[in-house]
Amino acid sequence: MSTGQVFGTLKYKPYNIIIKMEPETLKKRLLSKYPNLSSVALKEIHESNNNKVFSCWDFIIKVSQDKDNLKNEFEYLRLLEGKWKFPKPISYDIENDDHILIMSKLCWVGLDYLWHEFDENEKNQILKDIVHHVKTIHSINIPSWIEVDYSKIIELNFYKNLQVVLLNPNVTEREVHLIKNEIEKYKSCFNDSSLSLVHNDLWYKNILIEDKKLTGIIDFELGFYWPIELDFFRLLHHKISVINYEDKFPVHYEELDFLDSLMKIIKLDYPQLVKKITSEQIYIYNLQSYFLKLSRHNETWYNHEEVMNFKNKYCKRVALEDLI
Repeated sequence: MSTGQVFGTLKYKPYNIIIKMEPETLKKRLLSKYPNLSSVALKEIHESNNNKVFSCWDFIIKVSQDKDNLKNEFEYLRLLEGKWKFPKPISYDIENDDHILIMSKLCWVGLDYLWHEFDENEKNQILKDIVHHVKTIHSINIPSWIEVDYSKIIELNFYKNLQVVLLNPNVTEREVHLIKNEIEKYKSCFNDSSLSLVHNDLWYKNILIEDKKLTGIIDFELGFYWPIELDFFRLLHHKISVINYEDKFPVHYEELDFLDSLMKIIKLDYPQLVKKITSEQIYIYNLQSYFLKLSRHNETWYNHEEVMNFKNKYCKRVALEDLI
């Protein structure tokens, strides 16, 4: 059955209201919108804070309450189409305030399921292939109609979270003022960086494997046109999370091994990604992460002591380059 037969004609509509929907209700909505779908074949395979993901035949269907993430992913996949085995974008649509992205399904098993099965040579080859295709992602130039000033993005992110942070009972106005001053002081530290499309979530769950070979990189919804160093910083923050949650969960040796190994291969095979990284850049990236954590104080996972531990370990300029 062709894509047109299944999904019909799709069109763009302006975003209006964010809604939340139970999985079964959402499934019924999809079956109503696309009557040629099979109710048996349509299966929910993933749920996160941002979206729900369904599999149906050779398609992946993402449905989100976020007004930007799936539209962005659709546009990035269009730019990457034909450059390698990235998912092929089929359509992006808004229907009754549901944001729906449809793309091709890749043959896959997530690397997180298989990493422990590979020997060192097999791991090394997979990592080299990942880095090769990260370069492909970074080769996507910023469209001429998009202006990127990352210093302004840093500033906008601060003000976007400011009001929520001020409601955090553990945070003083003095602390907020100090953060504001530091952001103002260092927000321009990425001005000399190369700007391109970045994936921004190269976690091993987003790496697909078949027959011990890399077959795809997925989940571009967090991507953006940013300094390329941010892909490395995101890996660094995954590593920080693994290390600092060892006291709460079983030690994630495999995940830590993957992150350390990938970062080492990047340094060897993609030195231009890391050679210009400065302590100021790491500092401002970590400071933004700290401020974002403060803004999440109403969420069930929030622990202010842990947030302060992050600040004390990773928001000081001294010796930050040792993290690289």
